[in-house]
Amino acid sequence: MSKIKKSRFTSATKYFALIGVLIVSVFAVQYKQNIVGQASRVLGDQTIAAPNLIQLTSPLNYHGHYMVDTDLETRFDWTDTVPNAPVTYQIEKFFLGNDGRVNSNPEYVATNYCSPACTGAGCSTCWLDKSLLTQTVFSDKHPINTGDDLHTLWRVNAKDSLGNVYSSNWNTVFLLGEVRPIIPAWRPNILAPSDRAVFIRKPFKFAWTGALWATGSKIKIATDINFTNLLVNQVTTLSEYSDVANLPVGVKLYWHATTTDGGGELYDSPTGSFIISNPPSIPVQTAPVNNFLSSSVLPTFKWNVSTGSPSGYQFKLSLDSSFNTSVTSIDIVHPNASYVPTTALVRGKTYYWKVRSIIYNGNLMDYSDWSSTRTVKIAPAVPVLKLPANNSTGIIRKPKLTWANAVGASSYKVQVSKNADMTLPLINKTITTPYFTLTVSLPSKTKLYWRVMSVSPVGSSLWSAKWNFTTAL
Repeated sequence: MSKIKKSRFTSATKYFALIGVLIVSVFAVQYKQNIVGQASRVLGDQTIAAPNLIQLTSPLNYHGHYMVDTDLETRFDWTDTVPNAPVTYQIEKFFLGNDGRVNSNPEYVATNYCSPACTGAGCSTCWLDKSLLTQTVFSDKHPINTGDDLHTLWRVNAKDSLGNVYSSNWNTVFLLGEVRPIIPAWRPNILAPSDRAVFIRKPFKFAWTGALWATGSKIKIATDINFTNLLVNQVTTLSEYSDVANLPVGVKLYWHATTTDGGGELYDSPTGSFIISNPPSIPVQTAPVNNFLSSSVLPTFKWNVSTGSPSGYQFKLSLDSSFNTSVTSIDIVHPNASYVPTTALVRGKTYYWKVRSIIYNGNLMDYSDWSSTRTVKIAPAVPVLKLPANNSTGIIRKPKLTWANAVGASSYKVQVSKNADMTLPLINKTITTPYFTLTVSLPSKTKLYWRVMSVSPVGSSLWSAKWNFTTAL
């Protein structure tokens, strides 16, 4: 095909496409005029004043509207600047058949507000007394089953105190017989982050519900609720957005989603606020070392100071690794990177501990992730020797050695030796009682040394004090 023929073909294609758009537009305008014309003939429509004195706000013209509860209720909203108060209202509403023709019997909504009271079929004389209302909003329940759809036409008439009647324009709305949340079907709703979410961690994703007849979406993120200082103003074909790397942390931000329908009209979701987490660094534990056996019941727990100017730390101590059995859970509201328990820990037990840093953001606290979990074991108490007394003499050669019962001990180790450094012990026994009677004779007229150690499942205590006695002949 030559360049000239190709150019003529392209021009013709554009020409016929333009003609098609014009035909569709004229057909749509004529369809709307036919519907309104039918309504005017049925109701004897005589607009007294300019329709812009009454503005219909919900349901919007040519939009789908889900009824919001199990009673299939639709809420009608409008505003007006009708003069000569007080004003009464009349809401006219009727259904269109499948062929687009107007039904002959209009309904008059909210008859319980009628003045005078509306009685009889149709209540065609019902005027709603504004003095009975707090706002220009009415709810209408429809006698249809869930799953049915209604093509509905509605408008509001207002009558001022002088008897002048003003009529709004007609709105056509598709009432969809399906139970839905209160958010209108043409309006998106935020899913995540939820409103007032705080300290969410990057990376995360924004998500919102798709809207009825939506052809596109846009997300806006701003530092103010009026969206004057925009950080993100992004068009997307999806109902989600995940490019959050450059969003500021530790400050309140606001977001909403906007959907566009085929007619180019925009609908905003509710606005949500959120704060992205900006915690200090995770503390690094320094003491005790992991699996440390502590002879003290009040060990000192230490860690490095976190970066990011922490306000303090949260310390947890537990008898199980999942921290379900909490012994201590305390916020240390100062930057000191250490903690000493205020209550003695139980001897013979294993404890698990971890720590994380805190930073305050107004009345809220943000936390780092937890440190690793370490264990510390509390040794049983050191035995206290009782008999034979230290430095005693004339002791029988098969004496009974006794000591006080030690807390946390499940058994004891006993040693007797001729040597003060306890080398080459004559006796080296493990027993479960706090005493031991020798079954073999010790050397006579000999100075002997003895000591005892407590033993438990988590470990052993230090040796007791070393005492001595001298045997008899």
